[in-house]
Amino acid sequence: MARNSDAPTSRLDLLRGDPPVLVDPARGPEAVASTLAALKSDYSFTDVVGVLAVTSQADTLNILKTLEPAVGTLVVTGNSAYRSLPPEALAARAAEVFGPDRVLTAAGLGEALTLASGRVRDGGCVLVTGSPATARDARRLLAPPEPEPRLEGRAGPLVVALIGLAGAVLTAVVAGLFGLLNAPDEMRITGPAKEKHHAGPSPLATGDAMHVTGITLTDGIQLAPNRSYLKIWALKNSGSVPWRNRFLQRMGEMTVDHDCLTARRVPIPYTRPGETTEISVKVATPGVPTRCYAEWNMTDAHGFLLFPDRKPVTFDLTVAVRS
Repeated sequence: MARNSDAPTSRLDLLRGDPPVLVDPARGPEAVASTLAALKSDYSFTDVVGVLAVTSQADTLNILKTLEPAVGTLVVTGNSAYRSLPPEALAARAAEVFGPDRVLTAAGLGEALTLASGRVRDGGCVLVTGSPATARDARRLLAPPEPEPRLEGRAGPLVVALIGLAGAVLTAVVAGLFGLLNAPDEMRITGPAKEKHHAGPSPLATGDAMHVTGITLTDGIQLAPNRSYLKIWALKNSGSVPWRNRFLQRMGEMTVDHDCLTARRVPIPYTRPGETTEISVKVATPGVPTRCYAEWNMTDAHGFLLFPDRKPVTFDLTVAVRS
């Protein structure tokens, strides 16, 4: 029996972190339901602003009905597919399900992303979905590919292509052999993974590096109990590899009554080499005097540590009742 192309499988992809923008190519109600389930299980967003563009052949009404309970504001637009449903037609159908006050219309995806980003509340995200063409358009806008190196001189396209292919094959072979010869026994794959998140290190790309600077809530600062604060770090991509689909993840457990509570992980925006990005984490202090110490590490989307040998990003705070 053939597998339904809209069977519940989610392909959520985080493309930007401020505000978080997630993209999924779901094009039917079942796939959209799977996307929302993954969004709920993998993240802790408190507000979702949707960006929707579908084709004229989509089951638009049921897609809208599936989105409505989870999405506060919906921005409708078109995509690059030649059968894209016009934004005005999609807006009329969306208003029937969401009500006109919760629907915005944009002529193109770029405008839609701008509108949606302006509507997201703290702790929220933008979800872009509706079709593979919509997801492809969003990736082109938010995560443009790095420019290919150009060869000067009179080499023709075929020569350039052959050189590039030979280099890629050689790199893959050398990297594979190096990994097999040097990987410790516990890191060698002997069967299918059983855990969704992994504590082991991810293979670190050559040239990957970062520099961290604390901006707010310096170590040792005293905070009042039962308050909310904002911890900000500046992370500089000091290597030669762009950061894509990465997170800053808190290690260890949190005790509700005696610890400063934070999100378990926060997304890191797409960051090119040499760029610096600011990462903000809301910190809720407990009601009793205590010391709050937490370690954070950069991970990929699957929870693999990207800098396993690097000193973790930390905060060390004191909660005290001031006289």
